[in-house]
Amino acid sequence: MKWIRYLLPRYTTASVIVLATLAVTTPQAGATSKDPSWREIVDDCSDHPTKCTAETEVKGDPYFGSAKPAGYAVYNCTTDDAQKTVSWTSTVGTTDARGFEISAETELFDVLKTSIKGSMTHEWTNSTTFSDSVQMTIRAGQVGWVDVAPYLQDYDVSWLRPDGWGASEIVTSPADKDNKGNIFLKSRNMTPSEQQECQKSPGKVLVVPAARAAKGQ
Repeated sequence: MKWIRYLLPRYTTASVIVLATLAVTTPQAGATSKDPSWREIVDDCSDHPTKCTAETEVKGDPYFGSAKPAGYAVYNCTTDDAQKTVSWTSTVGTTDARGFEISAETELFDVLKTSIKGSMTHEWTNSTTFSDSVQMTIRAGQVGWVDVAPYLQDYDVSWLRPDGWGASEIVTSPADKDNKGNIFLKSRNMTPSEQQECQKSPGKVLVVPAARAAKGQ
């Protein structure tokens, strides 16, 4: 079969764009239908996974994705360093090359999981959620929070439709249900708008969503 390769953006669970090699394979000579695009084939097989043939292989070794804020952040509105226990929660799901989340309750995930070729060192987990807390020292006038880099595994999925058209894509999933990922303690000086917020609660330590604090970087 002839393979036509594309480089398309793929969104990881950490919301970072990476380049994934995707491919479309043509049917045998004599086909008269209009050539479908890669997206049309993947959409068709993802929406109707049991009508297509899937082959899934583990692609490379597990890796740590890009870190993103998790849980809560702390504004130190006092004039002294503050010791604070910062709680965080991180959920990592399974996403395909289109950036769509694949739920464990769907036929799609079942088809992908049962189509894996070769042995795996771990069970393919659709989603993992970790919760923990860390002790931080936040200096006066600063914001502190936690970034988590999830532990991920890529899978190379090849779809083949009954009409002979096929496409491949990369699916990203949690690599290990027992691995929390890399944890980073982050801090920075407050922005002017955050300082104004502190003026409303002088001498206090405020707790806000971590994503809100990270936007001030």
